Amino acid sequence: MEKSELTSFYTVIDFYDNLSVLKEKERTGWIKWNVTGRRESVNDHTTSAQHLAWALYSEYDIDVNIEHVIAMLSFHEPGESKIGDITPYDGISPKSKAKREREAVVSICSNLKKRHILLALFDEFEAKETPEAKFAYLCDKLDCDLQARLYSNAGRCSIEKATYEMASIDEIQKIIENGAKTVWDVFWQADKPKYDGTYLENFFAMLKDV
Repeated sequence: MEKSELTSFYTVIDFYDNLSVLKEKERTGWIKWNVTGRRESVNDHTTSAQHLAWALYSEYDIDVNIEHVIAMLSFHEPGESKIGDITPYDGISPKSKAKREREAVVSICSNLKKRHILLALFDEFEAKETPEAKFAYLCDKLDCDLQARLYSNAGRCSIEKATYEMASIDEIQKIIENGAKTVWDVFWQADKPKYDGTYLENFFAMLKDV
């Protein structure tokens, strides 16, 4: 076996092993909401967001390159294999989180010959400037909201059983004081502004009664 072939072999194995961590890494939010049973992994979320993108693209008049959207969603969480799943409520600024995550992604891709392709996908998603990146971002957020709805409807989480760390967050306390009864209610009220003015505004509003 030539040295170059051996190098490529171990590069693939290393990349695969790094990202395989995400198959078992539970999403932090569901841990803090004390969801019972098997909790969604980061890989579960990544796959589900892609499925959601296909369904929305099929049923709504969304002018994007769907294959490019799927490519972005397939590689929008790789950094979490090294830095963990950091939520907006973990006391880490968005700027600091973005810096840590990109450094992790660069490290994961460092030995790949075509790493520029993956880094470009990741950077485009993070920038949220292209139509594809904006749609991918909404799919990312909507998947989380839909999962909260599923867990709430199945009785696998509740406001009362949330960890103190989650229940004591000011934003969440205000939403509860505003009448939220379930974890899904909390997600719905917290995330509604993300969809206002977008092509998913009515879709998200309709979820309230489903």
